[in-house]
Amino acid sequence: MPLYIRLHTQRPQQGLSIKGTLLVLPGIKGSTAGPGALLECLYAGNGPAALLLCEVESSAIIAVTAYEALTEASIPVVEISTRTATALESGSYWCIAPPQLKAASKS
Repeated sequence: MPLYIRLHTQRPQQGLSIKGTLLVLPGIKGSTAGPGALLECLYAGNGPAALLLCEVESSAIIAVTAYEALTEASIPVVEISTRTATALESGSYWCIAPPQLKAASKS
């Protein structure tokens, strides 16, 4: 059964699975519940393929670091500009190739 994370109740993506996605986080609101839920999703195999952060968000980075310590697996965490975040199109393919994020084909 998929595990869902509710990031914000007024987002159009509310209720959608984040499994295998490039999860863009413009910022985390609230306490440590969000990163705890992110860690649970990652640990259960239902987490995103990568995190794209518009600002350095230590609690999200700590969740990924804890996941790495527990499983020896990892996901990329990339800081992007708000301008880049708004240009990302849902359903499109992207390649994370340091130091940049670029559009890619599925092949």
